[in-house]
Amino acid sequence: MIFNYTISNAQGEMKKGEIEGSDREEIINNFVSEGYFIVSLKIKKKKINVIFDFEKISDLDKIYFFKNLSLMLRAGLRIPEIITTLSEMVKSSKFKKILENIRKRTEGGTSLHNALSFYPEIFSPLMLGLVKLGEETGQLEEATDHLHGLLFSRYEFKKEIKSAMIYPATVIFLSVGVFVSIFLFLVPKLAKLFTSLAVQPPLITRIFIWSIDFFQKNIFYIFITFMMLVLGYILLYRQKKIKIFFQKIDLTLPVMGRILKKINLSYFAKNLGLLLKSGMPIEKALILNLEITENEVYKQKVEDVLTAVRKGNTIASILNQSPKEFTRSFAKTIESGERSGNLIESLSYLSSFYEGEVERETKDLTIALEPILLIFVGLIVAFIAIAIIAPIYQYITAIDVIR
Repeated sequence: MIFNYTISNAQGEMKKGEIEGSDREEIINNFVSEGYFIVSLKIKKKKINVIFDFEKISDLDKIYFFKNLSLMLRAGLRIPEIITTLSEMVKSSKFKKILENIRKRTEGGTSLHNALSFYPEIFSPLMLGLVKLGEETGQLEEATDHLHGLLFSRYEFKKEIKSAMIYPATVIFLSVGVFVSIFLFLVPKLAKLFTSLAVQPPLITRIFIWSIDFFQKNIFYIFITFMMLVLGYILLYRQKKIKIFFQKIDLTLPVMGRILKKINLSYFAKNLGLLLKSGMPIEKALILNLEITENEVYKQKVEDVLTAVRKGNTIASILNQSPKEFTRSFAKTIESGERSGNLIESLSYLSSFYEGEVERETKDLTIALEPILLIFVGLIVAFIAIAIIAPIYQYITAIDVIR
């Protein structure tokens, strides 16, 4: 088998590549024995193979895993015993099998960090980094407790954003469903009736009938075009340069751009603050922050920060050079924290502040969208109503004139 790997040495230098091996454990042990920190190790996907794996490990499963792990470590239980108990508690059959494999490895003398490293698609570099740090410092229970706090905080944060967007998404979905139903079932019958009338329908009705006729005759081509556009967007978005281009545009949008920027600022501050609070060196913390940053624009900025720190410069020196991605107040707060030696406190404050800002602005956006959606739906309903009623009224008037 061929594996794609990303590793880091003691100096924080990243290395990526491919390696061939028959056993995943053997590859991991070789890297660890050479002094490397494994960021990710995945089997190289073959283009002709399609693997269907519909069961996913949820965020809540991971949150409860680290919470219970921390509690049982504090109670003095051994790791294999803890993993056995946790495997009995989880509902996911996939997670049960994974935990059983982890238990076997830990019983065989493998460290928890190395056992978790076999599943990088489930345990992120941040999780692995904190677990390894906890094992090296003898504070694994504190490290897993910090990790639980971060995962739970991010889960709640995402949940609040999704909850705020439920109403507008539901209105749009139902509106589209109603309009499609009208177009497919009701309107075609009315269109035949209007065309059979001796009186020429008004312009708005003719436009309406033409759009229905065009939709019915070209529905296959419209569907194919739509699917090609979606597929093309997905394929293009996988290209790093194209993805960066789209994400830069996203950040410039009037309202959503501001919210996306604050979400990324909150994540940057929370992740870096937690890693530093756990006792991790600044360089290693930035490496892990780099690996878990999803937005490519901010990933590039974290790389710049990492380069600057390696040269002996401050974090704020780079943030001040990127006013589009990092607000002036954000950079100044970081600068103040670095000067006073209270960087962790500054990062914690920034994380809480921007989380609150995102929550407030998301709620404000939802409130603002309500009347806009109602007006939009109302206009479409009015257009359909007028297009249907106008020819009927015109026909009745023509009959009265003839009489």
